[in-house]
Amino acid sequence: MAEKRSVTEEDVEEMLLCARYGEVDEMKELIELGVPVDSKDGMGNTALHYAAANGLMDCAEYLVKKKCPYLPNNSGNLPLHWAIQNKAADVVQLLMKSYPEVNVLQTNEFGKSAVTEAFNAQDQQILKLVLEHPSAAALEEEGKDGSSGKGGSGSGAKKGTAASKKKPQQKGKKQKQDASKKKEDDATATASTAQQDKATSDASDSKSTAGRDDTAESSQVLQTHTHDMRFSPDGPEVHVREIATDWFGKVFGDMPEDDTTGIQLWAASLIAARWVVDVAARLDGARVLELGAGCGLPGLAALAYTHAKQVVITDYFSHTVDNIKHNLSINAHIPTLTERGHVHALDWNNENTWLHESDGNLCQFDVLLGCDLVYDTPLVAPLCNLVRRCLAPHGTFFYVSGGKRKGAKEFITALRDCGLECKIAPLKPEYKANPLVSGDEQELELHFNELHENVQVLFEFSWPSKTVTNNDGDGGEDGRTASDADAGDDDDDDDDEKEDKREDVTKDDSTQDIGKDNGDA
Repeated sequence: MAEKRSVTEEDVEEMLLCARYGEVDEMKELIELGVPVDSKDGMGNTALHYAAANGLMDCAEYLVKKKCPYLPNNSGNLPLHWAIQNKAADVVQLLMKSYPEVNVLQTNEFGKSAVTEAFNAQDQQILKLVLEHPSAAALEEEGKDGSSGKGGSGSGAKKGTAASKKKPQQKGKKQKQDASKKKEDDATATASTAQQDKATSDASDSKSTAGRDDTAESSQVLQTHTHDMRFSPDGPEVHVREIATDWFGKVFGDMPEDDTTGIQLWAASLIAARWVVDVAARLDGARVLELGAGCGLPGLAALAYTHAKQVVITDYFSHTVDNIKHNLSINAHIPTLTERGHVHALDWNNENTWLHESDGNLCQFDVLLGCDLVYDTPLVAPLCNLVRRCLAPHGTFFYVSGGKRKGAKEFITALRDCGLECKIAPLKPEYKANPLVSGDEQELELHFNELHENVQVLFEFSWPSKTVTNNDGDGGEDGRTASDADAGDDDDDDDDEKEDKREDVTKDDSTQDIGKDNGDA
């Protein structure tokens, strides 16, 4: 055992960093030297928070063995909150087994409990673990005595739990919370507590919702939230709705009809919308096609802020397509939107769903828009084929890569291999500015906390005969080619250096930015 010595603030900081980045041997050494295992950073995070947040089982097991306390941080987030968000089932199980004080109904300052996070994570194994924990029994008791969850006497009637008025809202990589002060779409009523209890019971039993197939396609919309945005001081407002359904399967569906990623609004689309507005002159008179549009924000920005001749916004999951249609309808104030804006259900794998001219030839577009399209390698080939065939000879594909995902780097390589030139556009600070009309920074953080992570890369693809200009149209770029960027993958050449390694050990896209706490942690 290492000889103990006086502990400095630097030692404490280093121990927490070791826990965050999985440097278990170094962490052990520092604790054995005398760094308190219950040390916290300025946000109240312990080493257990960081190990849980990044799914580091070795670190978590050691910290449990050393009796690291199970405590909330300054925002009320417990290690269990973060382990669930990262879908680290082994760490979730370890925490619930090791700490008798675990209460899966305990909420953070943002009203989110472990039960809420488990629903949001859409991981059946984690949801089952959480619902089978003894502290979840209050949910069943509340269901039996018929309490409303609003001021009820049962312990399950807590803000943000599955038994409360607020519904579980499915999310993908990053979790979002519906800000209570924001308006909900008038057309969608809040789900009742009875529906919540039924959903909880069904999920616990790993059964489908009664009366329908266990597919995303058959799911029902439970909740909606509409954001009001503006992308220039004097520009028009753009309204965009996201939805939540009662389906608890995988977010990233294996089949296009089960791919529910588009029902939420992702931070990459906010950046893409800003980019579209910045290069508006390059869309003048253009035919624009947005691929995998989700809620359709970049396409809506093109309609509101450019003189594009035509904007076709596409996705395939039925709820997503219906939601895009709704988003066009609530932006009828945009001049000539009904004439220029169109919605189309397009399956990358099925050419019969692609857009065709009246003579039967495939439509080609001057501008393609896409953000965060690839999350697995099987998507690369069909998407690359679609881009190759639908991008006009003089066209440009504006693409925002949103994070470290399987297939992200392969997609960039595949586009280059099929003959497209690739340039990296500068990610300007203003692209990450708050677009909410309200200017509410807390709401921005709740819904889009990944916006300020430095993982996005902006790509421009074009055929060799076309000169690719920068955002100002002056023929310059920032000097990088696609080979200089990593499309969000970890390929740093200096991994042997600890600090460089730590820069590279970023979280999977389902994990919060550990190091700044938020309600979407």
